[in-house]
Amino acid sequence: MTCELATQASVSRAEVAESCLDYHSISQFYGEIPIKMTSWTLYILECNDRSLYTGITTNLKKRLKCHNEKRASKYTRSRLPCKVVHAEIFDEESLARKREAEIKGLSRKRKLELVAENPC
Repeated sequence: MTCELATQASVSRAEVAESCLDYHSISQFYGEIPIKMTSWTLYILECNDRSLYTGITTNLKKRLKCHNEKRASKYTRSRLPCKVVHAEIFDEESLARKREAEIKGLSRKRKLELVAENPC
């Protein structure tokens, strides 16, 4: 299953997150014009100290590995290990960034409610 299919309503959020752990990008060529189709994943990590970290990526599996190897974020480096507790898929980077900003503006209580409503 690709992330593009996972955005359909019939697929659970857990299936979306799992499928996107291995999904990076698809390149298709029409004539001589390359068209790159990349989906963006907004993710929430739960750190070892129970704090939450929100970010976006095109490759969730690789990004999680970077977080857990202390190569992704200063915030998560001292709070390892981290695990994905929520993920959402977007076709456009701008939409993922807008949602990221929206989630970062939420209270911790509301973020935990979001995770409980749509767990990975």
